[in-house]
Amino acid sequence: MLTLTRREGESIMIGDTIRVTVKSVRGRQTRLMISAPIGIPIYREEVYRAIEEENRAAAASRTLMPAQLGRVVVSLGSDESAGDAAGPAGERFPTGHTASRGGGSRKEGEP
Repeated sequence: MLTLTRREGESIMIGDTIRVTVKSVRGRQTRLMISAPIGIPIYREEVYRAIEEENRAAAASRTLMPAQLGRVVVSLGSDESAGDAAGPAGERFPTGHTASRGGGSRKEGEP
C-alpha cells in the first residue's frame, strides 16, 4: 500500500489515464476530484461493497436455478402419454418440442 501526502490542488496519477486531485480539505473532510476514462467505473467504497454483495447474492440464486428448473421439467414431463418425445437427458416434451443444445434452429436435412 502506498501512502501519499497531497495539498489542495495537487494530484496523483494512477496509470496513464486516471488523475486524482485534492479539491479541498475542510476539517476531517477531504474532497477529491477523479478524472478517468468513461469505461472505468468509480464508486465510493461502501457503494462498491454493496454492489459486490448484490452480485454474490445473484450468483448464488443462479446456482440454485438449474436444479429448480430440472425439477419443473421432470414434473411437467412426467405424463407418459404417447404424444410426448424424449429430450437428450430423458426429459419428456410435448410432441414437436425437443431439447436443443445448439441454440440454433435448422431445417430438416441441414447438417
